[in-house]
Amino acid sequence: MGYGKTYSPSDIQVYKAKQMVLHLVALLSHLMIDRQVIVIGRDFGMLPASRFALYEPERVQALILLSIGYAPPGRVDIDKTIDTIKQILGYDALGYWKFFGSDSDTADLIEKNANSFLDLAFPPSGDALTLWRTNFSPE
Repeated sequence: MGYGKTYSPSDIQVYKAKQMVLHLVALLSHLMIDRQVIVIGRDFGMLPASRFALYEPERVQALILLSIGYAPPGRVDIDKTIDTIKQILGYDALGYWKFFGSDSDTADLIEKNANSFLDLAFPPSGDALTLWRTNFSPE
């Protein structure tokens, strides 16, 4: 929700973790899935996945988080997080967060350059970290 051409409501309250969990509960109900599920969250998907397990534990058989570990509920200061990671790594590894979350034409820009974007995000060679550092860091 909220990325690319997916459902992107303008009401910021809908993006709260609890609201995302309610969307997932509604989806499971709509699909008539009443058994426990295996919940998988990758990268930013960690938030709704982990909150689903936190708020709806009786519905979860297993939780798998990829790329980013669990973060407890609470406010996240994006600028502070970006600065902290920059101090640790020596470069702005998370600067792309602001690009993806901006009100600009991010989705259109990525769509118009889909092949280049995918080559950078998922390079065929083993040099992903270098490409991310040189192409996804805003500096």
